[in-house]
Amino acid sequence: MEKRITGTIPNPQVILKVDGNLILKGWGETEILAKSSAPGELTLEQNNDQVSIRADGECSVRVPISSQVTIVRVDGNATIKSLDSDLVITKVDGNLTLRGVGQVDLDKLDEI
Repeated sequence: MEKRITGTIPNPQVILKVDGNLILKGWGETEILAKSSAPGELTLEQNNDQVSIRADGECSVRVPISSQVTIVRVDGNATIKSLDSDLVITKVDGNLTLRGVGQVDLDKLDEI
């Protein structure tokens, strides 16, 4: 299992592209933790207060609870829990489960 972690501000902008299932949870830390099912499948890039995460397989991500999250694409199921800020979802190919999230915008754009 591959794991990446980066420190950030309490309310970063997080952009996700996942070629598999996604589990995304908010937590009380000012770090972003991403885990992928196999080595070499995970990219985490930070540019100021924006963090981009790309996974070529199943992915589990923890973000600060006040993160502004944009999900560009999930090619499987997505489970999202415990987020206070805006959540934009462009595409989820499988089932979508939302629990304890703030405002959600289900966008019908192709890809950001």
